[in-house]
Amino acid sequence: MESTSSIAQGSFLFLPEGFSLSKFKNRKRKLEGTYENKWEIAFHKVWGAIHKEIKTINEQLFSKVLEDLIHHMKEIHNTITLNGGVIPCEILLTGSNLSDHKLLFSTFIQDSKKNITPYVTSLWSWNCGNIKSTIQNLVSQIIGIKRCKRKIEDGKKITEEEEDEDIEDDNDGDGDIDNELMDVDEHSSSKNEKKYSLNNCFQMNQYNFSTLSSWYECQCKPDGKRKPVIIIIPDFESFAPKVLGDLILLLSAYSSAIPFILVFGVATTPVAVYQNLSRKVLSQLVIQLFKSEPSPSLLNKVVENVLFSERCPFRLGNKCMTFLTDIFLFHSFSVHGFIQGYKYCLMEHFFKRNHFSLCCPWDNVTDEANELTEEELENIRKLPSFKKLVEDSPKDERKSLLLNSDFTRTISAKMMKDLIEYTRTFHIALKILHIITNDLPKNPLGRYLREYYCKSVSVCVYESEEYKECMKLLSLQSQKELFTKINEVINFLNMVMDKTEKFRSVSVKLTELVDSLQKGDSEDAAKELAYANNFEDLRNSFLDCIHGDIVKEFLKPPIDLPLHEVVYFDNLSAVRRRISGSPRGAIHLALSDPQGYLNCNCCSLPSSSEQILSVFPDLSIAYKTHLECNKMINMYDWLQSFAAIVKQDDSENDGEIDKELQYPLIKTM
Repeated sequence: MESTSSIAQGSFLFLPEGFSLSKFKNRKRKLEGTYENKWEIAFHKVWGAIHKEIKTINEQLFSKVLEDLIHHMKEIHNTITLNGGVIPCEILLTGSNLSDHKLLFSTFIQDSKKNITPYVTSLWSWNCGNIKSTIQNLVSQIIGIKRCKRKIEDGKKITEEEEDEDIEDDNDGDGDIDNELMDVDEHSSSKNEKKYSLNNCFQMNQYNFSTLSSWYECQCKPDGKRKPVIIIIPDFESFAPKVLGDLILLLSAYSSAIPFILVFGVATTPVAVYQNLSRKVLSQLVIQLFKSEPSPSLLNKVVENVLFSERCPFRLGNKCMTFLTDIFLFHSFSVHGFIQGYKYCLMEHFFKRNHFSLCCPWDNVTDEANELTEEELENIRKLPSFKKLVEDSPKDERKSLLLNSDFTRTISAKMMKDLIEYTRTFHIALKILHIITNDLPKNPLGRYLREYYCKSVSVCVYESEEYKECMKLLSLQSQKELFTKINEVINFLNMVMDKTEKFRSVSVKLTELVDSLQKGDSEDAAKELAYANNFEDLRNSFLDCIHGDIVKEFLKPPIDLPLHEVVYFDNLSAVRRRISGSPRGAIHLALSDPQGYLNCNCCSLPSSSEQILSVFPDLSIAYKTHLECNKMINMYDWLQSFAAIVKQDDSENDGEIDKELQYPLIKTM
């Protein structure tokens, strides 16, 4: 290695000949999910299965609206001829929560690149404050000049592999959704595109529509296909109306050279488009409206098809389920937020509880029970439901349950399988009750299955006043309504009969009732009175079957069963503060008592002390001195109080305030 001489001291790196850092600089490391604790493994198994099911549900719900949207965009591009300067505009009603419709736009971008054009870009309001930055952002995303510019300045030969690595590096700082919006489809890049990008280094002020037009013409020369450029604006309401209006007018001016398609993500109503854009701008748009799945409907499908399915062994109790639902309905309207809250409850349920590894699918219960250690068996014996099981057991079994580990493992596996089976039948019976009562006047038990679940999981639903009201209303239903509901119940039971045989006798009884009703329809008018009495008997038989054979048999609260703590989580006090925090209270606590967050001894105060220490952070001192004033505060007096505390040990220069003390107060303000 050659020596290096330099005036300045420093360290220098010498690379072997032919060695390039670019091959390793942007390479992403993939960390394998290795977990030491059993509770971590169990948590990730359960959450992985739930997350996969939720992703599938989202894709299914989004597929319909996205298919219609992409079909319409294809039709516009291929068959419909628009007048000069007119731009197709698709309005997609996304709902009120941004985190939910980011997933929608991510799926839309992937489908658009696959089926329509590789030139898909998005403009967010937070980086498009003026028309100049908006145009630069738009052009740079489509062309991808900034990725090539760094390579050109280095004067190195660029390979396709390095260019792909560079694209990945540019996207590292963004979220997953933004990566989809920013990526340039490298598979669609032709040789002409690379030649144009690499041989022309543009300055920032050259990111304009003239550059984009020239670049687009270069792309179209080889095959002559003029694929559209799709511009997505996911947060339409957050955009400055003037910036958006100027952008649309510029796009209209260049629409003869480049076929543009606009997609607006509107969170409120289509009226917002007409309120924010002027007539002149609206005259340049051909608008088509599309509606995505409403958030409440999406939540119901996620809850019913995923969280209440037998593939999900974990269940929330009444308090936690009601808490998460209330946050969704009254605050966020975000399905994503609901899922994250559910995930936190799941994590809190498993945290440092290795014996909760029994919360798993039915097929894995025996294996998990056999792997329980002595410490984990002791934790199971400490569960309240297990203690109750021991108390209710015969005397000869009590000793084995408390001292015999193998016997405890066997009983635990049996109890868990019984609990899983009961949970399955519980949800089937709950669905039957929902079918026959969800359309009753005033909905005594609620409209959605999640409401029925909250009313049934912790108490006996058949003892509630709402259930008794439902039975009274059902006793007044007509023959047609009763016939329809019985058929719905029979069809549902036929669908789930392969999962359990416990409802076969119920299905047979209901089928006989349907046959009796159909036979009654064929009676002549002379026997109308007798038939009316017969119908009353059939209706009462139906209600007795529902009440006795379904509700009382299968809708007993699961929390009464042994080991229900392993599956059901209802510790609301443990998760309320984490899921739904009070930011104003937290800020007040942090500023009033910074030691609570800094965990330092210098800032510690005696309990219920209002003293202000000079070692407090400047922000905390300014806040506490401000609290000493009632309504109005004099800036000079505030500065004097601040300086007196900061320099309380310095008796010199009384009455004079150093300028160095003015800056911290001004900064905190």
